[in-house]
Amino acid sequence: MSERIVHWKALPVSSERTRRAKRDRLDQKQILVPELCRVHPFAAPLWFATVALPCVLYRINALLIADEIRRAVAIDVGLGIPKIDDTTCPGFQWPPLDFGWSLSEVFIT
Repeated sequence: MSERIVHWKALPVSSERTRRAKRDRLDQKQILVPELCRVHPFAAPLWFATVALPCVLYRINALLIADEIRRAVAIDVGLGIPKIDDTTCPGFQWPPLDFGWSLSEVFIT
């Protein structure tokens, strides 16, 4: 016997037979009536980016709130650096981000 492949949430992956049964069930299907459908004038990548925008904005908001709390604690307690600039940290520079690819590679394709 071989081990079953486990999903990243530690749940067993459904078999091909289970997926086929779900696909063939009529209550699982979406029936789109052409007269009631409308074609969006957006490209698919733009639409996916637009759908992800609330999640991204929520995450940025949470990070900004965390930084605001960090600054307040640093000022009140007197530990840490409340603001990183040339007066508090002369010569400090953030290291460049390296993702293993460049923007020119992304925009070419």
